[in-house]
Amino acid sequence: MKFYVKLACVMCLCAIWKATASLAFCYLFWTTTLVWAVRYIVQAKPIAGLVMLLGVTCNALVTLWNAGVMPTVGVPSSFQPALPVWNVSGRGQLLALGDHAAFQGCSIGDLCLIAGLLSLVVWKLASAFRQSKAAERHHLRS
Repeated sequence: MKFYVKLACVMCLCAIWKATASLAFCYLFWTTTLVWAVRYIVQAKPIAGLVMLLGVTCNALVTLWNAGVMPTVGVPSSFQPALPVWNVSGRGQLLALGDHAAFQGCSIGDLCLIAGLLSLVVWKLASAFRQSKAAERHHLRS
């Protein structure tokens, strides 16, 4: 239960940051994400957790370096983002870590988060499959 309360806090901070593009909420969101959420993932599956930690770190670094806004690369300047958290001017710091049109609007950090999450899901599914097979073998022996 405690985990879900912390997760809800992280999600609320994310929503507030994305709605306001405030540097203060950006800092709070990334700090709580690193301190609360990623720790549980790293403990559950170290490789997936480390890849996700890399993604969170990349996204935190680029948004904090750009005053709470994620820079974009290759996005037309006529594009109107839904939230003020994206800078579509193509200017900013650490553009290599920003959102890229070539990656369907994802950043390197986002790709790491997706890869880590997929790895975690595959690991959980494989673990559940192994447990069900073991239970089935035990049931057949009985």
